[in-house]
Amino acid sequence: MHSYIRITLTIILLLPIHVLAHGLEPGLRVDPGSLPGSFKYLFERPAEWIDVNLLTLSTKEKQDKKRQLSSERVAEMGPLLYGENPKLKHLETALGRYQYYLESAEDMAEKIIFLDGAEIGIAEQFEEETRLQEKFLRELLEGAPNNELTTVVRQAVTLARLQNEKIFKFMVKNYQFTDADIRKHQIILSWHMLLVREAMQLTDDQDKLKKAEDLLVEAEKHRRAGLNKEGYDLISKAKNIVY
Repeated sequence: MHSYIRITLTIILLLPIHVLAHGLEPGLRVDPGSLPGSFKYLFERPAEWIDVNLLTLSTKEKQDKKRQLSSERVAEMGPLLYGENPKLKHLETALGRYQYYLESAEDMAEKIIFLDGAEIGIAEQFEEETRLQEKFLRELLEGAPNNELTTVVRQAVTLARLQNEKIFKFMVKNYQFTDADIRKHQIILSWHMLLVREAMQLTDDQDKLKKAEDLLVEAEKHRRAGLNKEGYDLISKAKNIVY
């Protein structure tokens, strides 16, 4: 508990005032579109394709739309999992479209920034979005039975984590040159540590809690030293234990 308070206070001290105004634990900021299996869904898919590929000319805007569409697919998984008469094939459809938009948005982000480093904000947006997707998906699994449906959601959690890791390490490797850069990435690590703390509250397995706690203590040491890539890896190991 003391460690949780310490990390939370660290976040309060590090985060800008305008961010704190939105709370320490933001959530996914999109609503689901039409759900797989509905009549409207038959028209939504081609409409999205036309919007992104024909009506949107800027590569940056295309990337931004794909990022937002990936979150819409995540938001769909809530009603698909807990709605009346849930069907595996509908969740799998949402998962497939999520993977497409997610991986495409990440790839486009790296390419845009490679051509113009001043666009690093795109990577920061994508990191935040995938972190919120991870949080949303993990919370969907709380109290859900372990079956084929939740297996699909777990796959989505893995996708969110993989793409988040990819973009975070891209930022640290290529755009961590100043104290301000280090501090920015330290803040991101604090958010990820908070995700682990939230998950830890849902288990009574003392062995798991001890292992996760030890990893977070080491991650905090690395974070404070500015070793953000190494700190991220330790946090990921803690997530593997408690997720």
